[in-house]
Amino acid sequence: GAGLRVALTGASGYVGSEIAHQLAEAGHPLLACVRPGGAARVRAQLATVPAELLAVAEVDLTDALALGGALNAFNAGALIHTAAVFRRGLADPGAQMVRPTIAMAEAAVRACAAARVGGRCVALVHTSSMAAVRGPGQAPGPTGAFTSADRNN
Repeated sequence: GAGLRVALTGASGYVGSEIAHQLAEAGHPLLACVRPGGAARVRAQLATVPAELLAVAEVDLTDALALGGALNAFNAGALIHTAAVFRRGLADPGAQMVRPTIAMAEAAVRACAAARVGGRCVALVHTSSMAAVRGPGQAPGPTGAFTSADRNN
């Protein structure tokens, strides 16, 4: 396609899959950067995305060099980072959810700063995670939406 070549983390998630479909509808070639072992899941989640617009790279999302290599190999002009760890029932949420999510965000920033497309850094769009506003089992407020009052500290 002739559109902007976009890499996307978290493409099998709620926000990421919607972004992937929107990008495909607009004709943008898409690289879904997924954790090792995640290719089949993301391909199933994005089954309606035309094959000629979708590439998948299994990469350690906490490894800036590996992620940057995927960005360069795809010639990505932008990375949209939506990946996060969000699981219920973790023994140590800080170690098992928060720190890995922060490590992925840091790697995304470093990868985009180091990757070069046309002599320029790769643009980065970073989204937050449901973990920022929602604890396990926490329902949205009476309006059905989360607000800054719901933010986890």
